Amino acid sequence: MQDDTEPVRADLAERARGLLAELDARNAQASIEGCANVWIAKPAGKSRGRGIACVTRLEDLAAHTKAQAVNLADARENRWIVQKYIERPLVVRGRKFDIRQWVLLTCTSPLTVWLYDEPYLRFCAEDYSLADVGNVFRHLSNNSIAKYSDEFKKNVLGDGNMWRIGEFQKFLVDRFGPDHERAWEEKIAPQIRDIVVHTLQCAEDTFEARRGTCELYGYDFVVDDSLSVWLLEVNCSPSMEHSTAVTAHLCPRAFDDVFKVIVDAPVRLHHGRTSVCAICPEPHADLGSLQSIACRRTRA
Repeated sequence: MQDDTEPVRADLAERARGLLAELDARNAQASIEGCANVWIAKPAGKSRGRGIACVTRLEDLAAHTKAQAVNLADARENRWIVQKYIERPLVVRGRKFDIRQWVLLTCTSPLTVWLYDEPYLRFCAEDYSLADVGNVFRHLSNNSIAKYSDEFKKNVLGDGNMWRIGEFQKFLVDRFGPDHERAWEEKIAPQIRDIVVHTLQCAEDTFEARRGTCELYGYDFVVDDSLSVWLLEVNCSPSMEHSTAVTAHLCPRAFDDVFKVIVDAPVRLHHGRTSVCAICPEPHADLGSLQSIACRRTRA
């Protein structure tokens, strides 16, 4: 036993480092955890960032969920999602961001999934800091929240604090060097595609199999400082408002391309049969900016 007042012996320090490295190797989220013990709480039935809070203590979490309840019944029955907060995100000019990715599901059996080829970045209105977890403007990039910050209108990162992917690609090269010129295509985008498919595969048994229907989802991702991609949430009714120059350009194109897939493509590819479940891309089909990333049967 070593006395607390004595310097740590070199052999003990080495063993401690080895144990910590082993723990990190067994923890898939080790790269994002940090040391601040921050957790993010989201009410299950709300949207546009309403009710979301970052906390570091269980007592704060209990107080926040109770304060959000309208009455005692709400306090007992409200459902919340509590996630470990990503404490080491990639930041751009001091700002945290997330990536909004549109995903079109046109069939569940076979699983038929389409990815819009141009997601976009949404930045927080104020500089990122774990020393101020109660300030939602530092931690939530949702435009419905960020617009209330005094810093929002300064447009530090472009109109509405949003970027298209081309701007992000330039940033990656400036930040990490010319060898990251294809970091988006070769490292980040493949992770997004894999996560989209895996989440839908996990949930496909809960979908009602109905021919001729579709669903547009808004996936939100965070990139950490090692360029690993983490899923934040999947939105069933993503906002398609023209709130900034970026969304004003992308949203109409996305809607046009959805109709190309669910209306034009079935008629053209299958000679009048309009079953969306039958769609798989052919080289000559004009599907706009939607790319098929899964068109296969995964159920037994």
